[in-house]
Amino acid sequence: MKGIKISVTAIAMFALLTACNGEKDIVNNEGAAELVQDTVTTEKPELKTITVTGIVQQLNRGKDGYTAELRDANDSVFFATVSHSNLNDAAQYRDSKRGDTLNVTGEPFIMDGHTHITVRELK
Repeated sequence: MKGIKISVTAIAMFALLTACNGEKDIVNNEGAAELVQDTVTTEKPELKTITVTGIVQQLNRGKDGYTAELRDANDSVFFATVSHSNLNDAAQYRDSKRGDTLNVTGEPFIMDGHTHITVRELK
């Protein structure tokens, strides 16, 4: 039985050694088509922005700012995320409270059926 185990082990080691040391065929690419690298410039697409003026209904504060639930004159609801890092000019940042009127401009996106705005300008 011991002899069979040694033989099986020797065959397995031989198979591993020959599999790893096999020579690779080198393909000659003479006559192959020349690969030309094109330079592609992409422009950053113009993002849609909206401006909303509304009264703060509720605030959710975060570590870098807050999200204000705004209700405009048409009774539409928007969630405006105001943060130092998202504003074009961080000096525009100011705190807000319920009942304040905010005028915000930024990129809208829909989440859970609600319009959210990443605020870039706060007036």
